[in-house]
Amino acid sequence: MRGRMQEGSRGGAVLAAAPGESSAAIEEILAFGISWLDWTRSHVDRHAIEGLRLFIPEGSSRFLRERIFGLSAASPVELFEIREADGRMQKMDTADAGNLESWLVSRGEVESARAEARHAIGRIRTLALHVPPAGNEIRHPAGAGNQPYWLRVRRYQREGDSKRYGYFGGVALDPKQPLVWLVAPGLRFHSATETLLKYLSPETQVTRIGLNENWRRKLKVVFRQ
Repeated sequence: MRGRMQEGSRGGAVLAAAPGESSAAIEEILAFGISWLDWTRSHVDRHAIEGLRLFIPEGSSRFLRERIFGLSAASPVELFEIREADGRMQKMDTADAGNLESWLVSRGEVESARAEARHAIGRIRTLALHVPPAGNEIRHPAGAGNQPYWLRVRRYQREGDSKRYGYFGGVALDPKQPLVWLVAPGLRFHSATETLLKYLSPETQVTRIGLNENWRRKLKVVFRQ
């Protein structure tokens, strides 16, 4: 369900997920919500559309909170969990990403594991060449999958975990936000990507890199934006 909410002269875009919605649909609700927010802002003249309100089933906000943390504060996103039993709503703290179950192991352990699994890794790489290319489904740049990789990298960087666990030995990492590269065949970027990028934190530098369609045979960069 999508719509608008009005409180006096203030307005907001609204998007809600039904209780039986799949986990994949809930994970992508932020992308669709921002697209709806952007459309609403460009089509409403009388009232200012300040931000976005998302309503999702109870217990499903965990990874959305981390993604929202990477957005610009200029377009606030409010997140509400709805309890199906009685319809009660609870506003979630989007600044609290909770325990994301992401952790680093020492570099030595990683290299040892790779050495032991070298044969299996070779087979996986071979199989990967035959995976069909991904479609052009709408995805939010704040994260593909459950745990947005670049946001986790930023957290490790901020908390000093990379140095603590022996990564990048002897290299002083830049304290700035990680550079984010979105790489895909040039024609596979969704038309909404540009809109979604506008809502990321201004500190985040994103570069889109478009590849040729037959990149598996010969890799070529078609554009860089």
